[in-house]
Amino acid sequence: MKKSLLLIFLLFLLSSCTMTSNLNIKSGGDQIYYISKQNESINIEILNIETREKNKLIIDEAPLGMNPSVPVWSNSLQSFLICYSNDSNSDIYSFDKNGKNLKNLTKSEHVFESTPIPSPDGRWIAFERFETKSDIWIMDKDGKNARNLTINMPQNHNPMWSNNSNELYFSSNKEGTPNIFKISLDGTLTNISLGKGVDGTFSLSSDLTKIVFDSDREGNMDIFLMDLVTSEIINLTKSVTAESEPVFSTDNKFILYRTLHGMVFDYSVFNIDTKEIMNLSVTPDNFSGNAIWNNDSSRIYASVKTNNQLDIFSVSIEDKKILNLTNTTKIDEFPPLLVNFIGK
Repeated sequence: MKKSLLLIFLLFLLSSCTMTSNLNIKSGGDQIYYISKQNESINIEILNIETREKNKLIIDEAPLGMNPSVPVWSNSLQSFLICYSNDSNSDIYSFDKNGKNLKNLTKSEHVFESTPIPSPDGRWIAFERFETKSDIWIMDKDGKNARNLTINMPQNHNPMWSNNSNELYFSSNKEGTPNIFKISLDGTLTNISLGKGVDGTFSLSSDLTKIVFDSDREGNMDIFLMDLVTSEIINLTKSVTAESEPVFSTDNKFILYRTLHGMVFDYSVFNIDTKEIMNLSVTPDNFSGNAIWNNDSSRIYASVKTNNQLDIFSVSIEDKKILNLTNTTKIDEFPPLLVNFIGK
């Protein structure tokens, strides 16, 4: 059982891992970070959206023989967080925006730490830690005072901070099938979604008044919207196809989600005000997932399989215009991470 759980975790972890070359990163302006994989060569690359310039990212003194994940930028910390892993260990590191001052924050052996999520106020870092099961941990921004928030709970995944940095939302099967929970830093636990089926991936509105999630509680996998003030839950899709992976737009006006058509995934957008659904299926071959919104909610970026390779695409919400941003040959690029350097 322990070996099978470890295999599942490694498949999840290594699906977003890579190896690292140099770039003069400027403050301001959107850039997309992604993994570039060609045969056995794995790199982190950066795309300037405006100029289409592509560069490799060099991280000084990166640990040899370990695969890095796509880095996560924190404006509050003014640094990146990244996970380096191999088949026996995984640690969380931080480094500055020029790829320097790499620091190992967890320094564990034969334990897998992943998905570092900095708190909005920059005080804490939440992460998943896998040993015999997956738990939600937090630590100080320098890696000190690490503690387990879910020590007496079974499998726990996907931590997400509240805006006030006092609570974490995450998925857990504590009460049977996976539900969405909220836990305060003092350990107070609340089951938010209270589903009878599987409540899966979720997204919080930036004003923390709503949560959207996928669930099979009504038989089919649909997208549900919950008001966190009134606890009202509404099925937004009610279709015979399977919908999953909902994500609030930056302005909270839209919900992006994946729709399964036969064996092909496409993306749809739900307009919260008008209740209209827009299908973005311009489908080169297949949207592969990991879609994100841009900063003004006018378009999405996603990994798309086309001509037997993965490229990073942009899709306009207004006119559904699709654009291949990387357009490489025999190179897989995934998953996109939008970064805007603000401040120092």
